[in-house]
Amino acid sequence: MKRSMAITAAALLACTFMGALSANAEGDGIKVNVTIADAEGNLVLSQESIDVTDYDKDGTLTVADALYCTHADKFSGGADGVRIGQGTYGLELQKLWGVDNGINYGFYVNNKMSNGVSDPIEDGSYLNAFIFRDTKTFADKYSYFDTYTEDVEAGEEKELTLYRIVFDENYAPVPETVSGAKITVNGEETDLVTDAEGKVKVKAEKSGKNVISALYDVSDTVKIVPPAAVLNVAGSETEAEEPTTEAVETTTTEAPATTTTTTTVTTTTTKAATTTKAAASKSGSPKTGDAGTGAAVAVIGASVVCAFALRRRHED
Repeated sequence: MKRSMAITAAALLACTFMGALSANAEGDGIKVNVTIADAEGNLVLSQESIDVTDYDKDGTLTVADALYCTHADKFSGGADGVRIGQGTYGLELQKLWGVDNGINYGFYVNNKMSNGVSDPIEDGSYLNAFIFRDTKTFADKYSYFDTYTEDVEAGEEKELTLYRIVFDENYAPVPETVSGAKITVNGEETDLVTDAEGKVKVKAEKSGKNVISALYDVSDTVKIVPPAAVLNVAGSETEAEEPTTEAVETTTTEAPATTTTTTTVTTTTTKAATTTKAAASKSGSPKTGDAGTGAAVAVIGASVVCAFALRRRHED
């Protein structure tokens, strides 16, 4: 009887830790790089790394979860800035970045048109969402560079090619190069323009993250959604902090009197921000965490040993 109770207790303990491990795996989430263009055609987010978890608790990490988590983290009004509701053909995006204009939004995953907000999304994916400026003819064309992000040296020349998505006679999306688009770097217009093949050579001078985008509003019926490529320049950026002041008391002795002098020393602390390149891992499910797995295995092993020890004791 005692032997059976010991084995049962060990099994229950093992199941408890496995359940905790499973719950931890579901909560780990993934990283998604999010870009959003607002109703004015401005980039409000440019490849921001967002921690995405199962926000709607449906058991799957989707585009909807990525949009919810992005707003909760980055939008001033939190997750209220986005709304996803039931439409004629399933769940649909009904509000983005605080703008409610019906369902006039677009979103692409890894530069491919998404079928809907219920589409699954993977770790390291690039999600681009935008609000249509033209809600009558939908002239806004999704655009992108052939490079997502790259580490470069300051002043190094990088060639980019700009594409936009158009639709053929069967309404299938087709990429085509964009010539004559003006290039911006960190929101500032430059003299650079894409050539006949959509190519342009860009230099990034500022240390850290440099966002390359493009303007191409030929008319009300010909315009592009602003693209975003990121060039990370290696090096450090010095950020001045508030000076910290400490009082140092020194004593100077002079005959026949003693004079006490207080000297103020100002210390300025600077932080060095270093840009490094992180390898994006591709996975179709949330990460589970090796540390949690090891802990659970250790506990299970200890439980089994304990059960057998108790059994041996009672047999003796």
